Amino acid sequence: MMRLSCNITFVFKNGARIVQVPFCNNVEIISSINNFTDTAKITLPRKITADGDLLHNKVKKGDRVVIQLGYDDNLKTVFTGYVTKIEKKTPVVYNCENEAYKLKQIKLSKQTFPKLSIQDFCEKYVKGYQLDIADFSMGEVRINEDVTLASVFDYFTNNYPV
Repeated sequence: MMRLSCNITFVFKNGARIVQVPFCNNVEIISSINNFTDTAKITLPRKITADGDLLHNKVKKGDRVVIQLGYDDNLKTVFTGYVTKIEKKTPVVYNCENEAYKLKQIKLSKQTFPKLSIQDFCEKYVKGYQLDIADFSMGEVRINEDVTLASVFDYFTNNYPV
């Protein structure tokens, strides 16, 4: 009979500490090509400790998280992202988002692009990522209000399907 296995890894923002939890109460992952942001909810017991303090007091918003699931310790990474909210109840629930979380932290001001291609836009704003992009021109694009980079990509996804 196969046994369910999991490993939840929290990497603190400063990178100085990594905490691995080889069990959980529940993991819920929502991932779809129709959504720009994939989400995960990790439910863990309240009494887990790390460095002499409760884990939920050590983990902070923005800390990296990796969820691995599988059978008989044959684990596969099913989610990588960041903690966005911690519900400090019993049990503790860690709400997480994929890499879109980082893009939500990048603010764009009002501006107009007379002739914008998706390739040029990504080269300007999305640095440090390996991208495989179908390049096409969107014509004139106006950003009329202060928005995040993630909301612009979400708009592109919904209005310029490729």
